[in-house]
Amino acid sequence: MNYKIEKLPDLRIIKVIVDGTLDQDTRKEIHLKAVGELTINGYDRLLIDVCNSTLPPNYMIGDSLDMISYMKKFEGHKNKKIAFLFTSGESPRKTFVNTAQLWGINIMHFSNQDEAINWLCQG
Repeated sequence: MNYKIEKLPDLRIIKVIVDGTLDQDTRKEIHLKAVGELTINGYDRLLIDVCNSTLPPNYMIGDSLDMISYMKKFEGHKNKKIAFLFTSGESPRKTFVNTAQLWGINIMHFSNQDEAINWLCQG
């Protein structure tokens, strides 16, 4: 599992690029580092690129709930918006976004980085 955290300073966005499977320990590490970057830079938008990550072959609603509870942790750090960039099958994307919105998280899925950035920069 590899990841990289980048600043998009002109857009006030922190971008996290994840490569591999996002396990529990890596989630904690990414959370600490990403929140640190958001706080230090005064940013309030997060773009998580999981295009090179793999979903389990039997991805279910429980997997979405697990990831959404992880995303809720970012809300306490004044995030206005969170965008996910990933290209896996349609069903996991809809399940994830619909469940997140039911939990009140302002999160959207995109398969194109420009669209994700445009959404993050609106409002």
